Amino acid sequence: MKVESLACNNCGAPLEVAETTKYATCTHCGSRLSITRSDSAAYTEVLAQIGQHTEQMSDDLTAIRLHNELERLDRDWQTQMEQEEARLTNLSKTVSEAKKLDKGTTRPILGLMVGGILLLSTLSSSGSSCAWIIAVGIIIWASWALKSSRDHALRHSKLKQHNQEQQQLYLGAEHEYNSKRADLVRRLDQA
Repeated sequence: MKVESLACNNCGAPLEVAETTKYATCTHCGSRLSITRSDSAAYTEVLAQIGQHTEQMSDDLTAIRLHNELERLDRDWQTQMEQEEARLTNLSKTVSEAKKLDKGTTRPILGLMVGGILLLSTLSSSGSSCAWIIAVGIIIWASWALKSSRDHALRHSKLKQHNQEQQQLYLGAEHEYNSKRADLVRRLDQA
């Protein structure tokens, strides 16, 4: 069996070990050593230092994972915020258009209905069938327009309710994001 001459990596004392030995203990300082060999050299490393380096690398890896998770959480939240902003912009346009349609629609329609009824009462004495058809047409159209206006107002009301529900969902998601982020930051500070 061939013997190698090495030095303790901790205290520098000479060591004589077999060529196949992987671990040794320094007889001078008592350090437990790992023997590392390559094609051109052999050297020792103190096992405690290897353990410390391994533990430090593990801690660093944990911190990197937490940092990556925090960045992913922030990116996902940013995407969700952009989607919510786009939804709110579209909703704002829809509500604005609905308000434009609602403004001034009901009064003219009611005016036409009243005018049609007055025309009918006036024509009832004259007996003109063409005027009667026009008056009935005006009343029917005005009734339809009034119903459409009310349907539109109902859709507008439902849209507002849906928006309020979406805002509540968004606030819940924001609370969840803030909680997760605070937990990750706390864990990252501890790492």
